[in-house]
Amino acid sequence: MRALFLLLSLLWSHEHLQAQWLQQPSPSTGILWMVRFLNEDIGWLKANDDFLSSDSAYIFKTTDAGATWLPSEVWLGTSYGALFVLDELRVVYSRTVINDSERDELRLTTDGGASWSTVDTVADGFYEDIDFIDDQTGFVVGGFDCVFSGCDGFIKKTTDGGSSWSVVFVLEDFDFTGVSFVTTLEGWASVYWNQLYSTHDGGLTWARDTSYAPPNTPPRDVMFTSPDSGWAVGGISGNLTISRTTDGGVSWLYYESLLCGSSLREIQMLTSQVGWVTGSNNCEPYISRTTDGGLSWETQETEFNGFESISMVNENYGWACGETGNLYHTSNGGVTWAGGESEKPLEFILHQNYPNPFNPSTTFSYALGEPGQVSLRVYNTLGQLVKTIVDQEQVQGHHEAVWDGRNEVGGTVSSGIYICRMNAGSYVETKKMLLLK
Repeated sequence: MRALFLLLSLLWSHEHLQAQWLQQPSPSTGILWMVRFLNEDIGWLKANDDFLSSDSAYIFKTTDAGATWLPSEVWLGTSYGALFVLDELRVVYSRTVINDSERDELRLTTDGGASWSTVDTVADGFYEDIDFIDDQTGFVVGGFDCVFSGCDGFIKKTTDGGSSWSVVFVLEDFDFTGVSFVTTLEGWASVYWNQLYSTHDGGLTWARDTSYAPPNTPPRDVMFTSPDSGWAVGGISGNLTISRTTDGGVSWLYYESLLCGSSLREIQMLTSQVGWVTGSNNCEPYISRTTDGGLSWETQETEFNGFESISMVNENYGWACGETGNLYHTSNGGVTWAGGESEKPLEFILHQNYPNPFNPSTTFSYALGEPGQVSLRVYNTLGQLVKTIVDQEQVQGHHEAVWDGRNEVGGTVSSGIYICRMNAGSYVETKKMLLLK
């Protein structure tokens, strides 16, 4: 009950915040449907040419942190739909093309936008969301055979980096709105009008999550950061819904706005604790941030409230876009605390993994007092290396990593005590954990 109470009491207070989302020059005065940044310099933007027109649409690219945006493709139609940036050269996006008939196309570039090819099409329908597990395997969801009463939903999969797609699941009468994978096996897809589907075999089979039952508002996006931690957001006509699970969908907590309301469009969680939601609000500007996994949210001030999309590169650097050519940017996470206090951690720390004991996966949360090389490794009690979870340069801030014992070479590791060791500069910390079968 305490967790539910905290979830229902979103923190809307502004007196501790200063506006740190700053409006940027936009390459279009139309609807900016989606923004995705690969890093702090390279980003992509899907836009229509004018708020009241859908005659022309564009996909723009920046390589200088938004200082300049250059069109990579122009077509007759609309840019509503999906966008995913795999790396500096490969991008997949969807577009609606208007000629003799209306169709949606999935487009792929492998040369950074110099040229594009159509890799999939859907008639009388649309693509809504894309997610890739790795550089070759990905999923796209949407709807087709759309008539006055609604659309059928589809899930398609690629195993060749987006060059070809095949249907793996069809849902009659309801279209899919979002998709999120956290391992090669486990993924979730949101369905318009209060449904979630999940797969635990890499998309071969999908089943409805019957425990998911939010208020009567459609989920528009879903995101999981681990097999246990997930969120679904949505809304319609000013009614927002934020749904949260910490047990892989066995149970859910819900928040439905009783204030002005907002139809949430996207959620992006960098870890199980830190993330953002954005949408189209009836009253206040609407970008909200959580640092406690969604128990509380802080509305971040802007002068605009019709947001469609958000893309955060890290805990500080991100972009948001929406109607009438509005493009916003933050370089400090969107907030400045009263007194100038920084939200960045001032020290290194490795938290105890959770759950513990666990079976088969567990999550490690840790904080870096400064950027640098980080390693996170699991050893058995004999001192033998079992798994290297993290070994890379990382920015200052909070981070999270998941170890799934089922994904080890030779099968699931055996029950017993294991030791997680974190090295970051001169900082060294270990935690014991217990795997039980």
